[in-house]
Amino acid sequence: MRVLLIKDVKGVGRRNQVVDVAEGYGRNFLIKKGLGIFSDERAIGMKKEAEREEEARKARYEKEYEKIKSEGIEIAVSAGDRGQVFEGVNRERIEKELEQKGVKEEKVLLKQTIKKLGEEEIEVRWPMGVGGKVKLKIVRK
Repeated sequence: MRVLLIKDVKGVGRRNQVVDVAEGYGRNFLIKKGLGIFSDERAIGMKKEAEREEEARKARYEKEYEKIKSEGIEIAVSAGDRGQVFEGVNRERIEKELEQKGVKEEKVLLKQTIKKLGEEEIEVRWPMGVGGKVKLKIVRK
């Protein structure tokens, strides 16, 4: 029996994959639990549509990454005369700045709070394996 998986099933296959399974397993477990549907013309059409949507989403994530990579991120903080920073820059603050630029669904990987003026390279990741290093510039208000 051929089944189109709606969700990832351990030991069977990944989402949007057509798999051959035993008749009883397909009917009594996968389809009954909502993990898959019969593989017919309608299901194949759904699979192609889902693949197009995933490709479009990945392209959008790549476009957002390239935009942020080229522009960089700049955050203004309160600092003293000798450059000591009074407020640290953490992951949430960077994500808030990215959201103001219209970027969502990203995850900033930051080992520790940044407490100095200047430029840093940080890691920014989106779903589907998109992302990389981005320049973060911390300036005085």
